[in-house]
Amino acid sequence: MKLPSLLLLGAASVFADSRCSKNAWIGVNVLSVDYQIVRADVYIQSGKDHDDITVDQIKSGLQRCLFEGGPCTMPRGKDWIQCMSSYQWKSPRWTGELNIEFDCSWGGVSCYNADWKQT
Repeated sequence: MKLPSLLLLGAASVFADSRCSKNAWIGVNVLSVDYQIVRADVYIQSGKDHDDITVDQIKSGLQRCLFEGGPCTMPRGKDWIQCMSSYQWKSPRWTGELNIEFDCSWGGVSCYNADWKQT
């Protein structure tokens, strides 16, 4: 499945959860903020079978690890993801990254090393 406007870079793999067989390092570049609504470009950077990750798996990882449970959507025809954050954003000058592990034995995703940096 081709993901819109997602950039694929390099390859590497490290697994924190042995129940998952694939992973993808994900980069997030915040485009705009409106109080708690964040719109961002998402980049698949590397990982074992990283090109197999789906939009739903990316949204799930972003919701759980970067946006603290806030729902994420990818509006039809758009090439960015929109997430609702649990806190108020004052500036779009942020980048984030996380490792999403997928193809897990229980059917969900696992994630770790989630971090935000101000640019």
